[in-house]
Order: sequence, then structure tokens, then C-alpha cells
Amino acid sequence: MLAAGFGIVGVPQAIAAQAAGSGSLEEVIITATREVGTGGNTASEGTATEEVLENRPLLRPAEVLEAVPGLVVTQHSGDGKANQYFLRGFNLDHGTDFATFVDGVPVNMPTHAHGQGYSDLNFLIPELIERVDYGKGVYYAEEGDFSAAGAARIHYRSRLDGPLVTVAAGEDGYRRILAATSTGLGDGTLLLAGDYGLTDGPWVLPENYQHASALMKYGGGGDGVGYSLAAMGYDAHWQATDQIPQRAVAAGVVSRFGSIDPTDGGRTHRWSVSAEAWGQLGTGVWRAQSYLLDYHLELFSNFTYFTDPVHGDQFEQYDDRQVYGVSLDYSLPLTQDDAVRSRPSVQLNAEAGYHFSSGLSGTVSVFNLLDRRDDDIEYYYASRLRNEAVAVNDLHFHPMEPRSVRVSLAYRF
Repeated sequence: MLAAGFGIVGVPQAIAAQAAGSGSLEEVIITATREVGTGGNTASEGTATEEVLENRPLLRPAEVLEAVPGLVVTQHSGDGKANQYFLRGFNLDHGTDFATFVDGVPVNMPTHAHGQGYSDLNFLIPELIERVDYGKGVYYAEEGDFSAAGAARIHYRSRLDGPLVTVAAGEDGYRRILAATSTGLGDGTLLLAGDYGLTDGPWVLPENYQHASALMKYGGGGDGVGYSLAAMGYDAHWQATDQIPQRAVAAGVVSRFGSIDPTDGGRTHRWSVSAEAWGQLGTGVWRAQSYLLDYHLELFSNFTYFTDPVHGDQFEQYDDRQVYGVSLDYSLPLTQDDAVRSRPSVQLNAEAGYHFSSGLSGTVSVFNLLDRRDDDIEYYYASRLRNEAVAVNDLHFHPMEPRSVRVSLAYRF
């Protein structure tokens, strides 16, 4: 304890001595690992920054999602197949309950041949990712289907600081080459990238996983007003070492990384084009996006092998689709200053009645006698929307009913 205490005291003294000798201190930059609770003051949402992603070793492209606290990405049945996802101990299968978007284009596939919400992120080029915005839980209605456990929006960079070339090699036949660059073109910036890789994995049966990805993105403007056009392509094929029986390993029939059916595997592609624009409209902000996606998968699996001793148990799952989508969004700012005030509203109602006898009476009621249709009733209540740092007074309108007359007769027995 004494040694620790002297050590702590000695650090400021050493810094002071350095400052006295050189006249200045070395600059130290501290970067947050992630922007927790962006605009929401909660650990259930935030942003994984570019710096975090750059320093994260990735075995698979989809592991960028492991920057989301509590999310685990794993794999089975070949690297070309969509990953298996877990969040907070919850098995998300291949993405069924976690919505994922890349530059606004949805990744999850409804009614997919292999599984609902199938989310294949192998087309990603991790070096080009600018940030990952995420939210965990069932709180984000705007994320739509597949977001029961949460959602992540992956954003590609619009420009690079300089050309990028990466050549990599490793064990198990791993090889990869990546080239990317950006340049000014007209009033915008053009980003180009190509990625090719292959690996055999640790398996006795070489996986021969070969994949190629490409990205072309052009955009201009800024945060207030701008546009973006993107084209992405991905193609892959592989041989898979599927699940094997424990008893076969124990008996020495196959090794831990062995295979029983060498014909399992698959082939897939994903090609897409998208356009996005955003700007100001009145006091609000609008954003519009459209996309076109062509997707294909042929997946051969064999989980039980020979319960059918004649034909075997291997089966094929085939998915071929074209996806078209359009999204429109308009949001208004909510303020808490004196810029928004309730206007005074006056509504005059009148009622007259007459008793014809001891039991019979008549009534004439006139609502909104002055017919004040141009002046609505306004009211406030404190609430918090997503991406708002603090609670604000939301402004709501309740229109007045137009002038109306009601006549009633009543008889009391």
C-alpha cells in the first residue's frame, strides 16, 4: 500500500519536472470507445465509432456488430452462410430478431428459404465503415420488422483520407486483397472499392470459400442538404463442414474438424443499387431513399446424414428474389424555449331550455357559437423521443369542433 501510494504521488511530480524542463507537455488524445446513449442518455443505444472499428480484429465481416455491447457473432455450416447472432443471451438465429441496415438498405430477408429474417453481412467491407448506430430492446418502432431484440444501422464512409491497398495472408489458406480510393467528381465525391478473399479454414475438408465484394458510392452536399448514390455487389461460394455426431469423434471415425458429407456447401450473391436524398422543409428535415436488390442463395445441408439409408438426408434450400423499397421520413424539431407558445383560444357554448310541464322539457345547445375554426386548442406535455438528449415539451394540436346545434326533449317520470 505504501509503495502504491508513493507511486501515485510520484507521477504528478515527474510530469511537473518534465514540464519545467521542456516548457510543454506531450499531447495526449483520449477517444471514447463508443458514443453511449447518443441523444438518449441510455446504455441501450449508441454509436460505435470509426476508431473503435479500426482497432478491432475481425475474423468475419459481420463481427463489426460485436462493437454493440452484449452482441456475439459466430458461424456454422461454412463462412459463406449468414452468421449466428446472440444478444444478451438471446439466440437471434441468423438475424431473426435483430434488424440490420447498410446505408439504409435492409439486410434481413423475410420468408427466407433458410430462416425468417436471414441476415447475411458477408458482403461488408469493414475498412470502409464510418460508424454503427445501434439500439437494443423493443423501443424503436421506426426500425420495423425483425427489431424485437434491437437494430443496427451500418454507415459506409463517403470519402477516404487517401487511397487504401491491403494485402493479407495467413494460416489455413487465408488470402485477401482490398483496394479503395475516393476522388472529387463534379460537386460530389466518388468512392470506389474492391475486395477479394479466400480461405480453407481449419477443416479437414478445405472450405475453399471464395468471395468478392465491390462498392461504388457517389454523394454530395452536407448534413443539412445532400444526396447519395450507391451500388454494391457480392458473390461467394464455399464447401461446408457441417455438424458432426459426437459419437463419431469419440470413436475416431472423424476428427474434431472432420466431415461426413463432403458435398455440403453453397453459393450466393447480393447486388444492390440505392439512392438517398435529404434536406430541409420548413422547420423540419426530410429524408427519402429507394433501393433495388437482387439476391440468390443455394444452400446444401445435411444434419442427420442417413436416416434415409437409400437417398440420404441432404437437402437444398434455394432462394432467389428481387427486392424493391422506398422510404420517406419527415421529422420536426421539438423545442423548449420561447419560440413556441400556446395561442389563446376562446370557445363559447350556449344552451337554452324550457319546461313545458312538470315532466317534459326541451333544450337547445349551440357548441362553438362563434365558429372559431381558425384557432386550435394547443397543449404541452413532457416526453422524450429517441435521439433527444433531455425531455422536451411536445406540441400537440386539438382542433375545435365546428359550430353545431343540438336539440333534445326529455320527459321525467
